[in-house]
Amino acid sequence: MITRFDGGHGLIVVRARIWGPSGSSLIPMALDTGASVSMINTARLLAVGYTTTATAGSSTVTTASGSEKAMLFDVSSIDALGAR
Repeated sequence: MITRFDGGHGLIVVRARIWGPSGSSLIPMALDTGASVSMINTARLLAVGYTTTATAGSSTVTTASGSEKAMLFDVSSIDALGAR
């Protein structure tokens, strides 16, 4: 599958489906080709059945605006751009 993007238009947002213990949900996600992990808003994860008591640990995430501590989750699946 080929998906074309215009790099001159700034942030590339794609629709992704996240799967969890109680179902799935479509969410917008920024495409970051340099990222080593995917970041998803906690409320989106809670909506598909993940709980904050069943995390895979935590990590410090560094962004352009600073560093934050973030919970890590093992997500069942993320589907985007024809890939899982």
